[in-house]
Amino acid sequence: MSANSPTTERADSRRPHRRPSKHPARRVARLSLQRVRRPRLPSRAGLTAALPTLVVLVALAVAAVELLHFTDKIWFWADDWDLFFRRGIIPGEDVGLFAPHNAHWFTMHVLVYRAVFEVFGLRSFVPYATVEIAMHLLVAWTSYLVLRRLGARAWAAVGTSLLIAFFGAGANAMIFPATMNHVGSLLFGLLATYALVRVEPGLRAGLLAAGCLLVAVMFSTTGVAVLVLVGLFGIAQRGWRVGILSVAPAAVAWATWYLLHRDQITPSSSDLEPTQIPSYVWTGLVQTLDGGIGLEGAGPVLLGVLLACLFVARIEHRSLVALAGAGLLADLFQLVVVSVGRYGFGPEQLGTSHYAYVNLVLLAPAICLSFEVAIDNVRRTPAAVGALALVLFSAYVLHGWNELQKWHDDFALITSANDEILLGIRDAHEDGEQILNDVQLSPIDVDFRPSYVASEEIRDALPDRDADPRWRLEAEGQFYVGVADKDFRLARPGGVRVFSGLEGVDDQDDTSSSGCHEFTATAAEPIIEIDSDLGNEIVVWSNSTLVKTRLQRGDEDSSLREWPVEAGAVHVATSAYKSKLFVAFNGTGSYTVCTA
Repeated sequence: MSANSPTTERADSRRPHRRPSKHPARRVARLSLQRVRRPRLPSRAGLTAALPTLVVLVALAVAAVELLHFTDKIWFWADDWDLFFRRGIIPGEDVGLFAPHNAHWFTMHVLVYRAVFEVFGLRSFVPYATVEIAMHLLVAWTSYLVLRRLGARAWAAVGTSLLIAFFGAGANAMIFPATMNHVGSLLFGLLATYALVRVEPGLRAGLLAAGCLLVAVMFSTTGVAVLVLVGLFGIAQRGWRVGILSVAPAAVAWATWYLLHRDQITPSSSDLEPTQIPSYVWTGLVQTLDGGIGLEGAGPVLLGVLLACLFVARIEHRSLVALAGAGLLADLFQLVVVSVGRYGFGPEQLGTSHYAYVNLVLLAPAICLSFEVAIDNVRRTPAAVGALALVLFSAYVLHGWNELQKWHDDFALITSANDEILLGIRDAHEDGEQILNDVQLSPIDVDFRPSYVASEEIRDALPDRDADPRWRLEAEGQFYVGVADKDFRLARPGGVRVFSGLEGVDDQDDTSSSGCHEFTATAAEPIIEIDSDLGNEIVVWSNSTLVKTRLQRGDEDSSLREWPVEAGAVHVATSAYKSKLFVAFNGTGSYTVCTA
């Protein structure tokens, strides 16, 4: 048919004829509007699918606010001092980046602390706690991603993730940054697991997992338990080749580190009784579950449920069964290791604090599997199941809050004055006072020394304010008073007098004149008073075996300190400025007191 046929002409005649627009701009605008597509709103199905992930993210944000709330009045102590004082911040006090701490390969923990210290110094506890909180929340989030990738139902994965996020019984691992080594190992172990399930099977997945596991073992010995988790799961899911490839580099690296540093690792505080290890492991498992939900005696039942679900789960959950079984075996391994290393502290420790947190994270896949089995067998409407789950979760969060509050109150009591003690040492040093007793702050603060605090690097990193006078005096009473058999070279003329309990043999009841003076004890605890303007010192001969000292400035008094001594000559001194030192002895009979 030709282009000019009658049929074509009739068709053309039926087309509407549009006159060209006299306004080109309007024409362009009209054409543009015709090409604009109406925005597509998310479908109801899409919103429903995204809701679980949104719930997790919102809940983690709430958990972050909750945990930051409990950082108030908490400060550094115990293990923190190793990280601040003995890992290179103070020149000449570096034990090395690879030196062990409580049998842990600590390198990654040291690097994180150094990075935060470079920015924030010791001016606030919050930045360090924020890193710890972020790592904890990433553990919960990564657990959710892994479980979803393994085919877990969305709400089962949500519930498991939030059990970790709001696990109040593990507060020490969720807020206190000194336990970052355990949380770091768990986080990078979970990232290694995610690499195995997210990346296509093959060499790349194994290498990514291997890199994460190397970081995990460089955080703590908990990383070795993580190797068990990832290795067993990798073999079950990807085969022997990928499983071995994933864990071998980290395993070899950790074994090499251990062999090179085993002489520096402090042995267990008590002789190991192998027959008691099962009771330690059992206590750790059931106490974690008891403490997590706040129902004493529920632990054995819950543990039995977790084990039973491994055998009754449907075939479609086989990947989750593999991870749950690997997690249970890894936790058993972890508990055996901790039993050996912490045997002297008793079995109760294995189910509390950061140890309970490690247990829960390793048991999390088994918990998710139990949720799956429950959903498979429940014959109730989704609304009823959801309402029950919401009630139980609300009770769990409330219990977690109470556990966090108890942890906070205990730690605030222990640590809240530590910043003032350090400020007191700094102020005393800058006023020219001399440290006479370079000892640890408390029995648990084994890596603390006032001489470390007096270093320029630490002084400059402290908050820019004066110490509270009461706590400065407390620091001076502990570190700027000395009782020993050596000369402190601080003796000054005058300023020494008998306060009570001594009678002068030569009818001289004080020591206002220089030299030595003879006295007889007339009380069970004779007391001598020493004035210190720029420091002072006396030497006392007696049969005393215990000396007590208390420093006073104005209306403030330091705590009483006790000093075991041997009978004979004892030097007692203080370098505290504008203060009085009261010294009590327990000796009987004659005393000789010598002043400058």
